[in-house]
Amino acid sequence: MRFLIKFFAASFLFIISHLLFASPVSALATFATDYTVTYGIGEQGSTHVTFDIAQKNNLSTVYATSFSLSLSQTNIKNIRVSDASGELTPTVDRTDNLTNISFDFLAKIVGRDKVNRFTIQYDSADIAGKQGSIWEINIPRLETNENTNSQQIVLKVPGSFGQPAYIDPKPGRIEGNNYYFPSAVLANKSISAVFGTTQYFKLQLIYNLTNPLAKDLSTQIALPPDTAYQTVYLKKINPPPTDIATDPDGNWLASYTLNPNTDLQITTDIIIKLDFNPKKTPLLDFNLYTRATKLWDYTDPDIAAAATNLTTPKAIYDYVVNYLQYSYARINNGNDSGVNRPGAVWALANPSQAICTEFTDLFIALARKNGIPARENQGYAMSTNDKLKPLSLAKDVLHAWPEYYDKVKQTWIQIDPTWANTTGGIDYFNKLDLNHLVFAIHGLDATQPLPAGAYKTLGGGSKDVFVSIAPPEAFPKAQFRVKYADQNRERLFLTLENLSGVSGDATVSTSGKNSVESSTSANRLPPFGNTTVEVRLKPMFLVYPKTEQLIIDINGETINLTITRQPNLPAAVLWAAALSLALGLALLARGLYLRRRRRLPPVHW
Repeated sequence: MRFLIKFFAASFLFIISHLLFASPVSALATFATDYTVTYGIGEQGSTHVTFDIAQKNNLSTVYATSFSLSLSQTNIKNIRVSDASGELTPTVDRTDNLTNISFDFLAKIVGRDKVNRFTIQYDSADIAGKQGSIWEINIPRLETNENTNSQQIVLKVPGSFGQPAYIDPKPGRIEGNNYYFPSAVLANKSISAVFGTTQYFKLQLIYNLTNPLAKDLSTQIALPPDTAYQTVYLKKINPPPTDIATDPDGNWLASYTLNPNTDLQITTDIIIKLDFNPKKTPLLDFNLYTRATKLWDYTDPDIAAAATNLTTPKAIYDYVVNYLQYSYARINNGNDSGVNRPGAVWALANPSQAICTEFTDLFIALARKNGIPARENQGYAMSTNDKLKPLSLAKDVLHAWPEYYDKVKQTWIQIDPTWANTTGGIDYFNKLDLNHLVFAIHGLDATQPLPAGAYKTLGGGSKDVFVSIAPPEAFPKAQFRVKYADQNRERLFLTLENLSGVSGDATVSTSGKNSVESSTSANRLPPFGNTTVEVRLKPMFLVYPKTEQLIIDINGETINLTITRQPNLPAAVLWAAALSLALGLALLARGLYLRRRRRLPPVHW
């Protein structure tokens, strides 16, 4: 079994406080501090963290009396602190996404080059997490200051995790299941790793529609679509839609007609397969995703100024992560529904009031200003800690995150600057976890279509999104059918249908003996969707119907379809021919009649 591990280190701020000075201090760093931090992951995911810290005095006149450590973790317990004199009593303070540990030293280490050694230990549930068969471990970067001399992180994982599918940065040394990251490797970066490449999810989504009008109402709902990362199997949709079509962003839109003054509840059963590595997704028109919109208005002078020198997706990502501050107050106050969404200009002016939509909007506006195609994903992100990985859209705890198009890789790359900010620097740029499920893609329109979970009845209190980890499941192969639709003098129209709950590609080739021009078309259909295939007919004059066999090849499977071409002479010619024929028959009949009445000569004998 393969696993996904994300190394999830807290963002560590080491603050030396209450220093005792015997005389003025020079510009020399007060201490030279070496850190060795060991993360021991248990079989069930609990992580024992040990900080071994050696703090050397650079000055003979200064020594440390206290120490504080700030961790971007909240699920920690069994905190123990000790130095050479024995156990110390720490003070622990917690905020929305931080735990602060501070303590006073019992031993006073005085003198130049004297070393104070002490240890901080605790157990954390925020380092490692398992989703299905996937392990995720994240270790945010170790913040350094002028007193930091060296740092090393040691990660120890059970042998059952197997080999990582992804690990960044690459460890300097590997010994069995122990990974060593010295200062030169860390370079003030977080550690991320992935064990496993595929995850399956089972979804039940409910859509509540209403028609308050006194006439029929045609409407659509957005189903979770295929993306570069996810493949969708629509096992059931009840009641069935009249059609499922794909919009330019790749959304799957199911169409319904509601009777006057009625409500309709639609239920779906869906399996989603997430892949760690994205598939290639060609982008035909880059201009569609570099335009300014109301929410992504890079024509604003402040947005334009901020975008200066942010010429790469990574530079924009880093700017957004570091500039904005996640507002837990907006979430707690319920101001996160997405209604009256303020957009990128507001986010830039109010950096301390951001939620996931503002992180997303600002990234997209800055990216588009620099000619980088970008758009938004809205959907579901499975989180085990809503402080470190908040879900900000109130409707069924949905989440928003951006993606940009990589022209070299020829695919959309999903990133999450919100969670990078709230987890204290976890890398959500070079890789995304296997927990983000896309319900709707917003590129051409910043707010439409609505994602699953946003189709609520009056009052909006229902829970309509149910997601759980599922075992691997074999997806069916797409099956296609062609049937006759219509024709005119120049073209024959066929309806190509996808009969399965998965999307599929269908290459359709047509040929005939006499009247049909050979043609080939490539089509991609969503589940249970259909499209029209046009076949050109050879020009010919027909005065009577003509039947012919049309040979159709769909992905290598051949079927025959009988078609009938109708007479195609102009109507005036047909009428003239009919009148001429009628007149000719009338004249012939009259001639025969007159001939019978002509008197015969007498008979002679």
